Amino acid sequence: MTNLKKIFFKFFLGSFFSFSLAHGAPDNSLYNGPTKEFFKKDETTFITCKSTDEFKKAVEFLSKETDLSLSETAMVEHAYDISKGCTGAAERFTELYQLLKKSGVDLGESFKLAKIFSRLESERALSFKEIFKKTFLENYLNLDFKNAFDLSLSLSKDYKGSPENIKNDFVSMTQFCLSEKEMSLDYKTCTELIIQITKSTEMYKNGVFADFKKLYDFLRNDKRLGLSIQSSIKIIPQILKNGPQAVTNFTNAFNYSVNESPVKLNENQALKLALSLSDLSFKEAPPEDKTKK
Repeated sequence: MTNLKKIFFKFFLGSFFSFSLAHGAPDNSLYNGPTKEFFKKDETTFITCKSTDEFKKAVEFLSKETDLSLSETAMVEHAYDISKGCTGAAERFTELYQLLKKSGVDLGESFKLAKIFSRLESERALSFKEIFKKTFLENYLNLDFKNAFDLSLSLSKDYKGSPENIKNDFVSMTQFCLSEKEMSLDYKTCTELIIQITKSTEMYKNGVFADFKKLYDFLRNDKRLGLSIQSSIKIIPQILKNGPQAVTNFTNAFNYSVNESPVKLNENQALKLALSLSDLSFKEAPPEDKTKK
């Protein structure tokens, strides 16, 4: 028996007897089968996990990471912990650990954070990875490590909305803002704008970028407005923060005020009115009337 196999045997045999002693279970009743409640569950309330595959991948990766100086017992224990993250956990762990290690993060901190992300859904881990690349590794926004790291965490692990939407909005906004063919703004201005815009992502079913682009094109290209980039980026966050109806309300109000209203307004007056009406694009829903049920 190889050393690693011996470690497996000792670790899991120890866990087995610990469980038996802790629960005082006699030999003939260590396992009583799944509960009746399990079979009553709707299949959408749980998912199946390839825990053995995740354990194997994790322990094989850790056995090759000599920089961590893990004992064989520690390797098995950590691999077992990682496998608790269900299918995909080992991949989330290894990818994030390698990313952080490559960027110069302390090995212990890289290991700890990678284990945390192994328990989160894959989209959240992917969100961190893509945002971190755009803020630091790929030198898109040229942030220092701490700010890049903190921003990436706040928009992935700690983000309450859809991780896919925030990731897509952040990447699209970064590319659009820095592109010489589009906005071509400097790192600092782009970073501030992206942070402002993505604050509204959660309000939009499919993310905010499409509405941002539609509004930006209207402000810049409509001959009645033709605003500069700087003027446009001051106005856009004010409108988008009012939710998914705000852009439509703004453009409709402007067009009506200039072309159709009985009281004709000039462009500046129409712009001010459109901004005011876009501010009214949402309100709190009234409490549900339980007497109607």
